[in-house]
Amino acid sequence: MIITFLIHKGKIRTPADPDLFIIQILLLLNLVVHTLFFVPLLSSNKKEKGGALFIHKKYLALYLLGILIYSASLNFFYIFGYISTCISIILLFGVNILVPLFFQIEIKANPTKEEKNIDFSTFCELYEISKREAEIILEICTGKTNKAISEKLFITLQTVKDHTHRIYTKTGVKSRVQLANLVREKTGD
Repeated sequence: MIITFLIHKGKIRTPADPDLFIIQILLLLNLVVHTLFFVPLLSSNKKEKGGALFIHKKYLALYLLGILIYSASLNFFYIFGYISTCISIILLFGVNILVPLFFQIEIKANPTKEEKNIDFSTFCELYEISKREAEIILEICTGKTNKAISEKLFITLQTVKDHTHRIYTKTGVKSRVQLANLVREKTGD
């Protein structure tokens, strides 16, 4: 809106066709915003964590391809006129429908906790838990204190605290109770 206002007030000089210039600016902004938002998701290697649903990279790539196609069709405004505008508007709505569609596909592909419980080793793989961290989780779930865990596993109290902090970070919990509840929820134990 600011760019349009500045163009119409004569603060920004445009080529002969200001409408085309505004469309090109909008295309550029659209591509920049989508790139800034989706490229980090494409380069991320994270799995599903804490119940959050992440879209597969193939869906993100398809979404970005749709954005590029409707942006390209709108960029041909000066050749095909209103036809390219209509096509790009249809594509815009079609691409925006893809996001909820992808979420629906993911929900159906990944059953909820009521439908599917996992074993503890799968839980550890899902949250990238190391063998030692897994031992500490099991001890936390039995209600042991950090001191009792350090004595049982023959490690220092600070090492237990460090592992516990990393476990909380990986699983997205903030307390022993939340961790125990998460393990129980995911594994059904």
